[in-house]
Amino acid sequence: MEQRTAEWWNARSLKLTASNAYTIAVNGVGLATYCQRIIDEAKNGVKVLNNPHIQRGIELEPRAIDKYENQKIRRVSKCGFLTNDKYKQSGASPDGLVGKNGLIEVKCPNDEKYQQLLFKMKIEKCYLYQMVMQLMITGRVWCDYTVHNPNFKQSLIIKRIYAKDHKKEKAEIILGLTAGRRILKKLINN
Repeated sequence: MEQRTAEWWNARSLKLTASNAYTIAVNGVGLATYCQRIIDEAKNGVKVLNNPHIQRGIELEPRAIDKYENQKIRRVSKCGFLTNDKYKQSGASPDGLVGKNGLIEVKCPNDEKYQQLLFKMKIEKCYLYQMVMQLMITGRVWCDYTVHNPNFKQSLIIKRIYAKDHKKEKAEIILGLTAGRRILKKLINN
């Protein structure tokens, strides 16, 4: 299914998603707020968020994936919303599947942020946890964090993370998913 379509939104309904994995893992007040938002969206329909950063990503992501495919000589397959029976009531929408073992997650930051990444590639926690949860849901081995900005000569940065190197983050996400499911159940039954 195509991402951001009615079918995709329906598949995500009442589920804890990888795009909020850091909130899930922190397992605090933010998780309760996120769960309330999930319930509200299911009841009232989803309000599509559209801000300049999201729009930039939507526009630049296909070019970033093309550049990635050319650089890595690997084909990226699109995917919709993926779930895993092991992690009930959750799912993920990676930007693409790479071969049998990999994923790609694309970010397209503004010039200032991209320039900072060129000097020191540090993955923000929210993106790291997002990729770890995507790896959990898909059972894949690695994810290429791919950052693109066409305004630079070096317009693509790729950093691979491996599931095996992020056991702590995985454990935190699992605890948060358990707490999130409890919160959702309580909110649904009220």
